[in-house]
Amino acid sequence: RLAEAEAIRGAISPESGEAVRERAYIQAFNLVVKVKDVEPRDVEGSRAYRELRSDISAIVRKRLAGVDELSTEGSFDEAKTVLALVKELDSRIGRAFASEIDESEYGLYLAWARYHESRKEWSKAESLIKAALAVRKGSEAIALQKRISSAAEAEERGATFEAGLRNLDALISKGSLAKAQRLLASLSKSATGAQRSDP
Repeated sequence: RLAEAEAIRGAISPESGEAVRERAYIQAFNLVVKVKDVEPRDVEGSRAYRELRSDISAIVRKRLAGVDELSTEGSFDEAKTVLALVKELDSRIGRAFASEIDESEYGLYLAWARYHESRKEWSKAESLIKAALAVRKGSEAIALQKRISSAAEAEERGATFEAGLRNLDALISKGSLAKAQRLLASLSKSATGAQRSDP
């Protein structure tokens, strides 16, 4: 198995594409892990393990930098796909980069939520900020969640009481009863005495 792993590594050339190198490193690493399971103290096996782990770590670091770049560019779906690949790679080396991956994932969802907030797409922004908070309870994410929730509530309430009632009817007809209930509570607080007694 060790000879097979070395042969796989030896077949990698500078011209090999990134995907080819990645597959080869993972294949060789899995073989070396089996060697270490059989003979944990084997000197050659330990050396190959360290070298391959280092090779995969370099790929993980490069991919993580790519996630941050894609997120900055607004290519959120692509960044999420790359992040999934990075997680898979990292799982092969014992989650050595778990904290860096979590930080990158948190940053991705936070930036994505801000993008939808800027477009006043409150429900999308809200689901993404929940995803960010599931990774880490960061103060930025908590503040953004409050801001999104307030903005969504204000929009549902409408500029006038009558606009809020129209929005309430629309929510009920769509079957969004939880939102309708929140809006009703909000309208009740803002309603004047005359509006409350109006049939």
